[in-house]
Amino acid sequence: MHQGLEYRPHIDGMRAIAVGGVVLFHFGLTPLSGGFTGVDVFFVISGFLISKTLYRDVAAGDFSFADFYARRARRIVPAYVAVSLLSTLAAGLLLYPHALRDFAASLLASTVFASNIYFYFSANYFAPAAHELPLLHYWSLGVEEQFYLLFPPLLFAARRCTRRRVPLLLAVVAVASLLSGEMLLRFNPEAAFYLLPFRAFELLIGCLLALPGVRFPAQPRIANGAVLLGLALI
Repeated sequence: MHQGLEYRPHIDGMRAIAVGGVVLFHFGLTPLSGGFTGVDVFFVISGFLISKTLYRDVAAGDFSFADFYARRARRIVPAYVAVSLLSTLAAGLLLYPHALRDFAASLLASTVFASNIYFYFSANYFAPAAHELPLLHYWSLGVEEQFYLLFPPLLFAARRCTRRRVPLLLAVVAVASLLSGEMLLRFNPEAAFYLLPFRAFELLIGCLLALPGVRFPAQPRIANGAVLLGLALI
């Protein structure tokens, strides 16, 4: 039987930093691109928390694809339905017909967790500004859910075939994702921003940090130094 991870207050602290960056960015209260960095931090947190549970279940022989995706649905669907219903009500009252049509298309894409793909193909010179897209925030949910459709089968297959090389495999995929995204920024920045292959490295950083063999410094001075270094990098 699956049991949740213990409460981790430092993870909530990281979430607060990420949310603070996003909120300040959208209100124009910071000269830094905190909104973008906040999303990056969220992806790393997500990869860490989800993979931590996966590693434990697979090692215990207790992993179930059906159970994993059911837990994801219980976590995501209630909030998704509430936000979508309220947004649809507001859109019906406030948007012009052409904008309402675009809203409906983005809502339909979000139901199959493909918002990032929809917004990528919609990004062009004539596209509405970001603040005119009520469901634009669903793009990151699309990236996450696509990753979690692929990661559990990959992990399960890798542990069956090359169990000891799982960290190396994850590191290679993460580096490939990072390098390809960096190269694509020059030619197609929209793809580097929206699409999973070029965002996967952020989730995989969290997955690598969650590996069972990874140990974090126990000495307070080293741990506090690592925290300060991380904050400075963010």
